Amino acid sequence: MGSSALIDDKPLFATAMTDARMVQQVRDLLGRSGRVHLPEAFGADAVKPIFEACRDAEYQLVFKGSRTNYDFSTKDVAALEVGHKVALIESIHAQATAGFQYLYDSYRLSDFAEAGTLAPGVLADLFAALNTDATLALFRAMTGDDRIAYVDAQLTRYRPGHFLTAHDDHHAEKHRLFAYVINLTPVWRADWGGLLMFLGDDGHITEAYTPRWNALNILKVPQPHAVSVFAPHPELADKRRGACRSTRSLITIGAPAGDGPGVAEGRSMEFVDQAVAYLREGFANINNPKGLLIALAAVIFMGSWRQWIPVSLVAVIVHIAIEILAPVLAGGGGEVTLPPDLMQESFWTRVLVLFLGYLVITGIFFLIKSLLFRRSAAAH
Repeated sequence: MGSSALIDDKPLFATAMTDARMVQQVRDLLGRSGRVHLPEAFGADAVKPIFEACRDAEYQLVFKGSRTNYDFSTKDVAALEVGHKVALIESIHAQATAGFQYLYDSYRLSDFAEAGTLAPGVLADLFAALNTDATLALFRAMTGDDRIAYVDAQLTRYRPGHFLTAHDDHHAEKHRLFAYVINLTPVWRADWGGLLMFLGDDGHITEAYTPRWNALNILKVPQPHAVSVFAPHPELADKRRGACRSTRSLITIGAPAGDGPGVAEGRSMEFVDQAVAYLREGFANINNPKGLLIALAAVIFMGSWRQWIPVSLVAVIVHIAIEILAPVLAGGGGEVTLPPDLMQESFWTRVLVLFLGYLVITGIFFLIKSLLFRRSAAAH
């Protein structure tokens, strides 16, 4: 069995992977255990440019919020103050103790390809190679599932402290059949973490795969699994650019997102979920003595609903000004300067969150104020 999928004019898969006997062995293993680890899966000449392209990709730090998922650029993360970083990590860890959570760097290869924003190059060639007729036929033969029609893909990079809690990859709308992980980790030890762990019904780890160089893992969906915490050892910092790096992806059925049914609706709901999350976060940021006092003072000067938006904007400015001036006025020293992250996306995202929070609180306060004055006028 052959594969015509190419990277830089070199075969994507190693010759052994397309041999009929190897394909049958993979199929038998998947049939028995629902998972398989395949070393030396890709052509030696193709895997190097893939690794280099993954290493140099522009990743986003991703994690799950209480209501939606978040993507932060590395610049936004670097711009966060130490206190904000600590609070963020504590929040992520708190959610991980009670439910599903993840923290790692991601590059959404499929999303960029489907949106037409993926630049020509090795990553674009990789996505195309994974979805050639030859590759799809190989995956169908390996799994014994003729429904496989599309390969989804994202790059992931685990760094110290990153993890992925237990889940089974099932998604009702995406028709996931199998998941796969292409390991591109040059040097690794099991005690550094980052293990792909398979979980039994009793909660024990039934099997685990250590990150490897040029290896392919395939697992049937649904199947409970997790990725253990990447050990935050200081000596690993210099290794992190090559550590736990993989194209961790999912095989799905149907057309690419955007051509399939229900995709537009799903993306609309994601937008709605994001908006609701911002509203909730904004309310939580203002629902404290400082925020409520600022909102109350703003409403005192608010004479009509036409002033609602301008008053809320002024409240945000006052809120940020107090944060800047408070240490100076309290005698803590320091100079009055503009926010250091003023030109960063994270600053303006926070401004938006605060604005929505004040919009909600001032709206509630002004409604109460209007009702009280209306009753007072009616009494006279």
